[in-house]
Parts: sequence; structure tokens; C-alpha cells
Amino acid sequence: MTRRTNRVSVQLIRELSEIIAEELTDPRLGLITLTHVDVTPDFSAATVWFTVHGGEKQVKATLAALISARRRIRAALGERVHLRRVPELTFQYDDSIETGMRIYERIQELSKHDRERKEETDSDSRDSE
Repeated sequence: MTRRTNRVSVQLIRELSEIIAEELTDPRLGLITLTHVDVTPDFSAATVWFTVHGGEKQVKATLAALISARRRIRAALGERVHLRRVPELTFQYDDSIETGMRIYERIQELSKHDRERKEETDSDSRDSE
């Protein structure tokens, strides 16, 4: 990613976060956080990655709300950013946080299991002495 693409991506996250928080009133929108934006090199398209508090039902509802408001969001974005072309927006749920939490929990379980096995081994070796 070039420096300019990175700067535009950061600016888009900032502006889109404000637009969604301040201008959208759709009740289907959950507690949404934009995690990152992938912008094409020519700035013609952008994939907006988000997370939302709640289960799969809330994710689907939030995605539906974002898709239905896509034109309004893009128009508001056009008023805020100074690009030759305002990118077409695609919204994508970011499950990396959930995946990370599952991995972390699994590591914790394995670590606990290893400690328990070590304690059993240490106890067995002391008993045999």
C-alpha cells in the first residue's frame, strides 16, 4: 500500500465513522466499529470492514442497514473528502477479532491443561521418592 493510499484509507475510516454515527438513524444499526478500509489504487472502490456488538443476527441486520444506506453514505463522504472520484463502497464484516478471541481462549485452555499435567507429574514424582 502506498503512503497516499494509506492516508486516504485512514481519512475514509475517520469520515465514514462520523457519517455512520451522526447521520444514520436506521434502528438495524448495532454498536458498530469500523476496523479498516481497503482502497483500490485508483480510489474507485473501497471495502469497509466493520465489527458489531451482538451475534450473527445483529451482524446481518447491520450489514443490511449499511447496504441500504450506501448511496447516502457515499454522498456524505463526497462532501467531506477531496478526491477526484468518491469510491464505491462495499461493506464486509470483520471476524478477525472473534477469531483472535477464540485462539486466545484455546491457548488459555491448553496452557491450563499443561500446568495441570505438570502439577500431576511433579506430584507423582514426589510420591515415588
